[in-house]
Amino acid sequence: MFFEDLHQLLLNKSELASLDVAVIGVSGQFGAGKTELCKGFAEYLCEEGDVHSISLQLDRYFQLNRAGRYAILEKLDSEGADDMAKAEAYAINQNLVMTHLDMLKRREAIHAKNLYQRLTGEKDLDFDIDIGDIDKPVWIIIDGVFLLHSPMRDKMDGIIIIEADKPVRMERGIGRAKQQNPYTSRCLDEVEGIVNFYLQRNNNPQNIRIDNTDYNNRKFILKI
Repeated sequence: MFFEDLHQLLLNKSELASLDVAVIGVSGQFGAGKTELCKGFAEYLCEEGDVHSISLQLDRYFQLNRAGRYAILEKLDSEGADDMAKAEAYAINQNLVMTHLDMLKRREAIHAKNLYQRLTGEKDLDFDIDIGDIDKPVWIIIDGVFLLHSPMRDKMDGIIIIEADKPVRMERGIGRAKQQNPYTSRCLDEVEGIVNFYLQRNNNPQNIRIDNTDYNNRKFILKI
């Protein structure tokens, strides 16, 4: 029922129904459950909707591997840098992101190599996406924090912001750390400050906002 409501809300707020290929951006705090929601929504659309959908993670386009990001954060922290400076450690190859989104909107195949892989923390991910033969509209659902600024924001046909209570987010982050390695409480606090700064700076009241604290009881925070 929630995904059905989300689908309708997106259609009501934009011209998605008239697009052959649409891009939905999903942003929010670390640990808010962006990827989990995107995968579930994409599955719902494929099974119940009149569109085909795929999910894509923005962190695949990090310019640095995990060790490189943490090295920069440690250096900037020792220098007393502010959150704006620290955000540079999480720089995205936005030109490549926008190129790939433009290709998908033209239904051109993507063959990507040496992108960032969350599981290993290295730039060792290869992947292919080909929607050329799909005979229905396609929604690309891309999740990641740093997609709310121009010109990347201009590639999005709809924006969703995911929120969750901080204790829940931190617990999810620690759980991810145990699976993927060297996150620490200090690292999580660093990320928290950087992401809060970015989200506040790029806030837009027109975005759909979702409370994702409980995966089994998601709620819309505001419907415009």
